[in-house]
Amino acid sequence: MIKIVIIENPVVNAVTWWRFLRPLGEMQRQYPGRYNIKMTRKLDAADLFYTDLFILSRPNDADTLKMVQRIKDLGRSKILMDIDDAITNVPLHHKDAAYFNNRAKTAREIFALTDYFWTSTEQLLYECDCLNRGEVVPNAVHESDLPNEAAPDRGYWMWRGRDIQKEDVYLNGAETYEQIKGKVNKWFFWGCLPSLNHLNNITLLEYDDDVQTYFAKLKSAKFNGVWKPLVDNQFNDAKSNIAWIEATMSGGVCLSNYAGKTAWEYAVSEMPEYDFAVNQWELSKAAIIEHYNLETTANRRHTSIERMLNSKPTLI
Repeated sequence: MIKIVIIENPVVNAVTWWRFLRPLGEMQRQYPGRYNIKMTRKLDAADLFYTDLFILSRPNDADTLKMVQRIKDLGRSKILMDIDDAITNVPLHHKDAAYFNNRAKTAREIFALTDYFWTSTEQLLYECDCLNRGEVVPNAVHESDLPNEAAPDRGYWMWRGRDIQKEDVYLNGAETYEQIKGKVNKWFFWGCLPSLNHLNNITLLEYDDDVQTYFAKLKSAKFNGVWKPLVDNQFNDAKSNIAWIEATMSGGVCLSNYAGKTAWEYAVSEMPEYDFAVNQWELSKAAIIEHYNLETTANRRHTSIERMLNSKPTLI
């Protein structure tokens, strides 16, 4: 049995749902009895001496660096980084830029000690300087998460985010919103309401911290589209296409200025007519089943772990 310790708070949030709980749970389902998986921020002696693989996510603090150095000194375990954001390349307009930029040096030191990387996007392989010790394992869903048909033609559109996502709206979405706000019967702003010149067709939905509940609501809402404006920079180039996946899960399309870029090939750059949107949703569903399938990516994780553990740990 392979013992894995994920160094993360054992809670259900967006990061743990997409990168740990669902994919590693699916991996464990496919290979029963093969894995013993634990998620914690507090390691004890047994963890340090009896663990085969430690998995980190977005590490950038001095305590984590010391812990990683100790794991490497022991020479017993491999260290895997599963990362989904460019935490060493945060733009200055980002809400948490000062926090991450002040810790970028520490994060890079931890990167250097990491044996292998799983990244959610290709750009992150470059950001983490791990082309020769990493692979892209994209965010994925089960085929059963996708509806059987496109959302009905009701003109329901959604934007989801918190304060941290508002800058993308202000810097690269305000002009677009002026053009499209009246083409929608009902706008749902899920989480917060950006300060734009709105019409009277908006509804504000409370952000649900229960991720499982959120996705259940997303699928039942049957939105015709999800709007995802993004500032064109390397930080967003490294972000995954979750908004497009969510749109497809709801039966709609994703409207984004990133349409056509890698992993955003099936997003749309203009608000489409309904017949076109249905066709685009069908293409998106097929693409997710082929390329963003949780069963397939879980199997890739298993193969990757087997390969990692068959090579000797690197001592420092």
